Amino acid sequence: MEEKPCVRIWDKYTLIDVIITAEPGFGTLRGMVTFFEECKKYKGTIYVKKAGDERKINCKDALGLLSVCGEIGEKLEFEVEGIDKNAEDFALRLYSGVTSESIYRMNFDRFNQAISQE
Repeated sequence: MEEKPCVRIWDKYTLIDVIITAEPGFGTLRGMVTFFEECKKYKGTIYVKKAGDERKINCKDALGLLSVCGEIGEKLEFEVEGIDKNAEDFALRLYSGVTSESIYRMNFDRFNQAISQE
């Protein structure tokens, strides 16, 4: 079974680092739309930024999200507003989607499925 990634708390945000593994990367329109739709399900604010870049992009801003296009192997950081179990679960959903086998078949529930099978 896959090990759950490390989730950190900073100020009022739950943070998670991710290295893009989904083929063909995070830069396809279809992948971005799928990710954008998933982010809209969360009530709070979600930001993403590339490693080494201080500029944060609101994940619920479709045009801004397109500016974060990433290649396989690129490191991103997600900041999910909130420090409770809901924020942690949603951070894991985003991690799960971006590290799916394919951007065309994002599995946002990978960690929830693992928990329910235990």
